[in-house]
Amino acid sequence: MGMSTISSLTAYGADSLSEKYQKYVDSGRIPGFVSMIQDENGNIQTDCVGWQDLEKSRKMAPDTIAWIASTSKFITCAGIMMLVDEGKIELDAPLEKYLPEFKDIKVLIKNEDGTETLRVPETKPTVRQSLSHTAGFRFFVSMPIDAKTLQELVAEVATLPLLYEPGTSWQYSNLGIDMGAAVLERVSGQKYEDFLQERLFNPLGMKDTTFWLTEEQMTRVAKCYDVRDGKTVEIPIDQLTTPYTKKEGRYAEAGGGLFSTAQDVFRFTQMIANGGVFEGKQIMSRSAVEYLSKKQTGDKVPNWYGFGTAIGGDWFGHGGACGTDAQANLKTGACGVFFVQLGNHPDRDKTKKIWDEYLRK
Repeated sequence: MGMSTISSLTAYGADSLSEKYQKYVDSGRIPGFVSMIQDENGNIQTDCVGWQDLEKSRKMAPDTIAWIASTSKFITCAGIMMLVDEGKIELDAPLEKYLPEFKDIKVLIKNEDGTETLRVPETKPTVRQSLSHTAGFRFFVSMPIDAKTLQELVAEVATLPLLYEPGTSWQYSNLGIDMGAAVLERVSGQKYEDFLQERLFNPLGMKDTTFWLTEEQMTRVAKCYDVRDGKTVEIPIDQLTTPYTKKEGRYAEAGGGLFSTAQDVFRFTQMIANGGVFEGKQIMSRSAVEYLSKKQTGDKVPNWYGFGTAIGGDWFGHGGACGTDAQANLKTGACGVFFVQLGNHPDRDKTKKIWDEYLRK
């Protein structure tokens, strides 16, 4: 697929994204916004308005660094699917095949009289269920999410009862993705973060995608804001340990620990939308990508979720807590990335909806 850069006006008509979002920025409803979109013909549109740092008047840019939070799940599962495709991980194998710590896992049963009991699950949780949020894991163990190694998390999570029989319900869970990353480590013999660096970040040129920022990268970090009583105020990211440059006591958290830029994540989505090929190089096989694009929750669960991906028709991808999103369409080759850094505020969801509709038209 060829690629060329074109303006918002010629790509999508006079009512461009920049124009739409400038109104939100001017009124103080969002601090800033970055979008990168590739249409089905390979044309690329970049829109960028507002500020990454209001106090220092630093503008949002394609190389602005943001905490991408749960958008990390999309990237993590792409790495895991490489090993599935290579026959090194079996999706329907019980987790205990790779993580023996789970051999004595129990499930929590709530009785009609209000009491609770623990028993062995009817079927043990599988890798597929772990990655699709149907294994029975809770959301997380404790805050901050990056305070424990994957192996420490495995040891702890294996002692916690499952919330339901595996495969019978859906519960969004960082821990499910973390357990998948732990399987990746055991199978590959590499640290999870080293595997991603070698197999995805380096080949794709994702030079600003990391769990640990440099001092230079810190100058490009978008602060997270909220709008309270009509005023935009900075809010802390309490899910992560600070400072972000610190390596001691901060670990790679697979479900939501990555920092990245719009242009880095866009390169990732281009590869995904192009069936694993980026700039003529096969980064991952099309069959590995297809795992991410299909519903993996089984017949008993209505939620349309793949592996680290929410499924919506031919589109699939994942959002993040402060307003990031990455989407790809394997059928058409279109893809897009959306970045704001705004807390749990209605305008974050409104602006995301504008982008979502724009991406799909």
